[in-house]
Amino acid sequence: MPETLIKAKEVVSGGVLKPAPITNQFDPALVAPHIQVAEYNYIVCLIGKEMYADMIAKQNPLPSNYNPDLNGGVLVDKFPSDANYETLWTEYLQQLASYAVVLTALPLIGMQVATSGIYFNQIEWGENAGVKGITFLEDRIKQNVQTMQGLIQNYLCANADAYPLYPASKHCKECSCADECNCNNSTVNNLTFTGGFILSEDYEKQPYKKRGNYFL
Repeated sequence: MPETLIKAKEVVSGGVLKPAPITNQFDPALVAPHIQVAEYNYIVCLIGKEMYADMIAKQNPLPSNYNPDLNGGVLVDKFPSDANYETLWTEYLQQLASYAVVLTALPLIGMQVATSGIYFNQIEWGENAGVKGITFLEDRIKQNVQTMQGLIQNYLCANADAYPLYPASKHCKECSCADECNCNNSTVNNLTFTGGFILSEDYEKQPYKKRGNYFL
């Protein structure tokens, strides 16, 4: 398995604090094969390859845990040697990574490919939601991913000095009163992000729109 930023156990565990919208009994093996693709689609293009590689190198080899009711009460930081990465992870990136993994894995969790064709998984205590259910959930998760990506980019731009490997020159620009932005902030979103989803500067005024598989 390739080394990734988030671990399968971090996607599905955490009890009431788990970052992904899945059940407590969810099997980590169902999402593990999709982590690398999810991170390249939604995280690497956001923070850059250099920062992504550095975070992987500095992460705790053990799965992180922030719930004192689990793991025998032992809390495990994701980045015990880097406070800035730890803040980014706990406040923003863990949830984005978890949602991105579930979004990527979702179609293949609900449906399976066999020698006889494609079939829906059936369970004893519920009914499979089918293609419409998968599509509906994908749409809802994509909206959350879009919002979180925008929040992360805004956070990194506002705190670029703490993240020297973040390609701020690509994603951020200097703020001035002539731009009609908040003069108390030194940076704003430059809207040059080219991967996944991103918020426009006036996103709060815009109605929800869907074009194909992308949210604008």
